[in-house]
Amino acid sequence: MNYETWNVSLWNLSQIDKIKKDIKKVYILENPSVYRMLCEYGKKHNINDIGFLCTSGQLNLCAYILLDMLVDSKIQLYYSGDFDPEGIQIADKLKQRYKENIVLWHYDEHDYRKCISNKTISERRLMMLRNIKDLKLIQVSQRIEQEKRSGYQEKLIDVYKEDIL
Repeated sequence: MNYETWNVSLWNLSQIDKIKKDIKKVYILENPSVYRMLCEYGKKHNINDIGFLCTSGQLNLCAYILLDMLVDSKIQLYYSGDFDPEGIQIADKLKQRYKENIVLWHYDEHDYRKCISNKTISERRLMMLRNIKDLKLIQVSQRIEQEKRSGYQEKLIDVYKEDIL
């Protein structure tokens, strides 16, 4: 069942006794198309010690329960999302909850510059960045506030592929 996509419900999670121990890392992605491309890449290259989780934006209760199970199983988490207020907020919530158990994966100013778009962010949305707590994300947030433009993780696909290979 490697690299099969599943929609997970609370009932599904209640049936899980333990997480497979040969999984070393789980990459959490905000964007479904990035998730799909990386799953296909992992399958093509027969990479069996990693997993992928797609949140499609904000995490729901099932995602948090699954992430808690992964952390309890000592599996390292990696999160990457879009460089916009919503994506930064998700990253910050995850970092506050999972602290050293989660790595903000390609989520710095250097990566933002690689994926910056022409899409302008409204002042109302930019204000959301002022509540960020993680120091690394504060730096990225300040750059986003200066540029007033989003960055999208689709432009980082090649960098992600290099990492997982």
